[in-house]
Amino acid sequence: MSEIDQTGAGDMESAGSEMLEEGDSGLAGGGSGRSPAGSEVLEEGDSGRSPASSEVLEEGGQPDGGSPEAVALLTAARKLATVAGKLHFADPVAMTYNPLEYAWEGHADYVSRWGAGQKRVVFLGMNPGPFGMAQTGVPFGEIAAVRDWMGVRGRIGHPPQEHPKRPVQGFACPKSEVSGRRLWGLMQQRFGDAGEFFRDHFVVNYCPLIFMEASSRNRTPNQLKKPEREALFAVCDQHLQSVLMALQPEWVVGVGKFAAERAARVVQAMAGGGAGRANSTGNFAGGETYSAGDGIGGTATRGSAGDTTGAARAADGTTSGPAAAVPRVTWVLHPSPASPHANRGWAEAAVRQLVDAGVWV
Repeated sequence: MSEIDQTGAGDMESAGSEMLEEGDSGLAGGGSGRSPAGSEVLEEGDSGRSPASSEVLEEGGQPDGGSPEAVALLTAARKLATVAGKLHFADPVAMTYNPLEYAWEGHADYVSRWGAGQKRVVFLGMNPGPFGMAQTGVPFGEIAAVRDWMGVRGRIGHPPQEHPKRPVQGFACPKSEVSGRRLWGLMQQRFGDAGEFFRDHFVVNYCPLIFMEASSRNRTPNQLKKPEREALFAVCDQHLQSVLMALQPEWVVGVGKFAAERAARVVQAMAGGGAGRANSTGNFAGGETYSAGDGIGGTATRGSAGDTTGAARAADGTTSGPAAAVPRVTWVLHPSPASPHANRGWAEAAVRQLVDAGVWV
């Protein structure tokens, strides 16, 4: 695979530095026609907002996603929302948004519609953007793509603390999430109908939280203080393991190098090799090797990961019984407009990376 992002500038689904475009509708319509599951369908002109997040996510409710995979994903997401929501972050983080709580209905509808069945490819983002998942509950949740292409519906509430410069307006938000417009635009262009894409693909985020400074400036998870990162990453790693156990993908594609780095560590842990740490040659302990010197810059190849049972290993050390081989990990350039490379034709670069890795043909 050719090295496209030399700077690593695309490692953010963010947020504060993203060059946002007012009122850009992004994608054209063309939903699959599936009926919604587990959420209220919005009437024409409904803003998609509920008065408070507590009305959207009730404690102890059992997710009803229909398929076993969707139920597993929703159960894991609720646990992630609860545990991550209890973590505390010191200055300069002034407030956090947790869309898996206040935008649960949007997220649940996305998973219920499109999370059924095992997937060949899982795309992994970093964390929500302020005009994407923060508004819709869907990763890279550009509103036009979520509403018109995926057909997702749901009431959207509010975080307990809401920054006046980052209001949650739900599906009525007039701003565009540029990263999401680029990512979902590529999928619509390549696959046409949303059902064709989601037949073998799914998109999730590694971290569920948005971090803001008092000025509303975004902070990405890798910018948190070390003790905060360690506590957060442990929770997020466990959730990602649950996602991979449910969907059994052949590939995990990190959208940006940070996401690929985290995915590689989780895959190593699942394979029984412990958390893979990049060394100076780009190798990861435990059997996964990567072709570029930064540890993630190319295609992952499966090696002897130390688990000879053929079972996937969960976070608590238990195994699920015979399962597919652990997935391979690769990455694509992040579509953030903060990345000069992404601004010079992100879709073409991403397709080239995916074809070179063997994910797409």
